[in-house]
Amino acid sequence: MLEELQNIRKLLERKKVEHDLVLEDTETSIKVNFPKPMRLDGNGKIGLKLLSTYYSVPNIDQSNNVFRYATNGEAYRELKLETGSYEIDNIAEKIKDFQQNFYQYAADNAIVKTSVELIELKPDPSTMKCIISVPQNMSVDFTPLDSIGLVLGFSRRILSSGVHVSDLPVDINPLNTIMVHCDIASGSIHNGQPSRSIYQFAPKVPPGYKIVEEARQITYHSIPHDEISGIHVWLTDQNGNNLNNRNERLTIVLHMIL
Repeated sequence: MLEELQNIRKLLERKKVEHDLVLEDTETSIKVNFPKPMRLDGNGKIGLKLLSTYYSVPNIDQSNNVFRYATNGEAYRELKLETGSYEIDNIAEKIKDFQQNFYQYAADNAIVKTSVELIELKPDPSTMKCIISVPQNMSVDFTPLDSIGLVLGFSRRILSSGVHVSDLPVDINPLNTIMVHCDIASGSIHNGQPSRSIYQFAPKVPPGYKIVEEARQITYHSIPHDEISGIHVWLTDQNGNNLNNRNERLTIVLHMIL
């Protein structure tokens, strides 16, 4: 009994050591090996102190960037949007420019533009849906697997001439939450399952702006190891998908109590 009390006393008297661990990279998955293993005695704790980066997570990439339309039964023309973060108005402008810049025929070695009605789209904020106006003798094809249709709220189908309201809500911003994970931490539960998540937050700025997320009060997670030789920290969305921040500089500051 006396020995146990002495051990407890030693633990209580042991001076806690605190460290800020700064991780920087252009990837959202950062692995760092320490020059020498770090002793923890199984009593370490870790939490997120600060995260800084630019909000560049794309909502349009090669999986959903194609807009196809046809005029008078001709072959479909395809617009492929560059990977990026778009609002509905940005997409509408790109589609309009693509149509206006299409040269229909050449005469006397000079390229001539023809005046045609344009396909137009606009958001309906009250219903969170999208409205597309398709001129006479034109059609829009949302059936390809890489179609932009689902982003705009349209299921995989072909739209003929007329005004169409999307049958699904617009899915312009699939990122709801950024989750920070750490491989040496434990104690989190996500959707009923053990998780390495140590912090999560919803971006407070629109795409293109700088994210600076600073924990007002650090939530600490236990480190159930006596020794660690490195650390792995990575970011995902709310569904566990690895975050693509297009190589923007990422800084993560972790606070460790040993």
